[in-house]
Amino acid sequence: MNINHLHNKIAAVANINGVSIGNETDKATWQVSYAEQPTPEQVAQVQTIIDAYSDESAQAEMEAPFVVACEQFRNVCGQIATAMNVAKFKGGFDEMIEFQSSQVSATADGMRLALAWSAANELCKYEGGKIGLGQPAWWYRCWELA
Repeated sequence: MNINHLHNKIAAVANINGVSIGNETDKATWQVSYAEQPTPEQVAQVQTIIDAYSDESAQAEMEAPFVVACEQFRNVCGQIATAMNVAKFKGGFDEMIEFQSSQVSATADGMRLALAWSAANELCKYEGGKIGLGQPAWWYRCWELA
């Protein structure tokens, strides 16, 4: 259970002190300590959040930015593969050194692709780090190799 995620979702709709979980499998035991009297609408929103909460949905929601970052990274890698006229380019360090040594990288399009790769690489590292994936784990996950 990711109680911080649940807390943040609830705190987005109501001013709360915290959330406590009695029995993880019995949502009737979950309690919210409000910092101020909530409106009926806030109480209903909080209950909706609790009713809909699952570890799977929380994990998917937390991983969504990483999934988008990986799509961008793979897209840039595909563009580099096309520019280099190679079957595949997965953006690994050895491949990037090869790209930087190629004639393609000296062109305006090559420089644009190098910058796009760098930005996508950094975004994947950042979003991967938020969900506990360091280097090279994020790269393997991005390419579905692990």
